[in-house]
Amino acid sequence: MMPPTNRLKMLAAGAFMIFAACHLTIANAADVYYSTEGTLNFEGEIRRGDAERVVVAALTAPTLIYEININSNGGDLAEAMRIVSLVKDAHWNIEVMGHGRVCVSACFFIFIAGERRSAGGTDGIAWPQEFWSIEPGVVGVHRPYLKDPLENPESPKNQEALMRKAREYLNEAGIAQYLVDEMMSRPSNDIYWLKRRDLEFVGTFSPGIEEALIANCGYKRSAQAVAERRNKETETQVNFCVAKFLGDRNFRIQKLYVAKLRSGWRPWKK
Repeated sequence: MMPPTNRLKMLAAGAFMIFAACHLTIANAADVYYSTEGTLNFEGEIRRGDAERVVVAALTAPTLIYEININSNGGDLAEAMRIVSLVKDAHWNIEVMGHGRVCVSACFFIFIAGERRSAGGTDGIAWPQEFWSIEPGVVGVHRPYLKDPLENPESPKNQEALMRKAREYLNEAGIAQYLVDEMMSRPSNDIYWLKRRDLEFVGTFSPGIEEALIANCGYKRSAQAVAERRNKETETQVNFCVAKFLGDRNFRIQKLYVAKLRSGWRPWKK
């Protein structure tokens, strides 16, 4: 069940303090490791080399990887985009699940790359209990920024170019314009924490997959299914269809993708 409002507010406040600290200190590289069947855990600041760490963890895992459970306050946006290329090509799911877990700043770019995205809102509006088996984490955004020193005369120009590229990616991902504007209006020391309504606009699935699931399984977004009071039998049938559709499709894709990675190919070297 979703945590109560005050608990989520404490979580968001605590995450902000951690986020601020990570900008003042040099953090270690992220810890990437096999967790449970089909899942990698990604813990920590995103730093140069983390995309390759994800590859190594995926190639040494005892099973095919289907999802990454991420807990990160952000970091290097260029490296985050390398991880994005992995996630999109491998059709991995991204989740922020577990007490105290957050996905902030550059991590958001990885979150929306997921074929399926799972996280909780910070407004304390609870989903029906059956939607979550464990407590969800939260997602926060602010504008991307460069760490160039202020005396660099090219910094303002480079900052503007970075924001343009970020907008292009967000638009291609189908992120609602109001949420893009909310992100870009927030300086790097101010986080907008996504509420349940925001996550509904982001969508549980990427747009292409969502339309395929609507056509093949009668899928509806969670809030819509709840509002229509779908009976449990119908919802079970839809969920089974979704799992089968994605499972059959992604098993083939991911086996081929692992073979490509083993050969030394990397999506960011295209």
